This record gives sequence, structure tokens and C-alpha cells, in this order.
Amino acid sequence: MAIIAYREENGPFTSIEDIMNVPGIKEGTYEKIKDKIAIE
Repeated sequence: MAIIAYREENGPFTSIEDIMNVPGIKEGTYEKIKDKIAIE
């Protein structure tokens, strides 16, 4: 999965918007999943 590969290479996300840096995740996808994203 692209999200896991991105995190392994770049470390954890610091904000939920950072997920849009993952190849294939653009604003439309972000809007659909943003309520399910948590930063710890």
C-alpha cells in the first residue's frame, strides 16, 4: 500500500493534510477519508 511505503520512507505524518503527499491521494480522496485519519 502506498501509504505504508510513504511512511516507511518519510516517517510519520505530522498533519492529516500530509497524506496528500502520498502518490495517488489527491484532494478528492482526502476529503472522503479525512474524518478517519488520526495523528498520534
